[in-house]
Amino acid sequence: MDSPDQKVFNLPVQRVQVEIPDVQLGLPNIMAQYTGRLGTDGTVIEGVFTQGTASFPMRLQRQALDKPTAAKR
Repeated sequence: MDSPDQKVFNLPVQRVQVEIPDVQLGLPNIMAQYTGRLGTDGTVIEGVFTQGTASFPMRLQRQALDKPTAAKR
């Protein structure tokens, strides 16, 4: 998991629990967890990210990756 605003990348998600439509992700290295619910179209998870005593809504959404362009020489 990445947190670009905090310039933190590749945080390991050490626990994944899925019981459709519920999803839980555990990040014990930073004392955080995410609990959400998969949307009916299967591309969005709406939930809450909690770290310590702070919680805030978070939406996880699949997006297409841009194809890399060939370098000009």
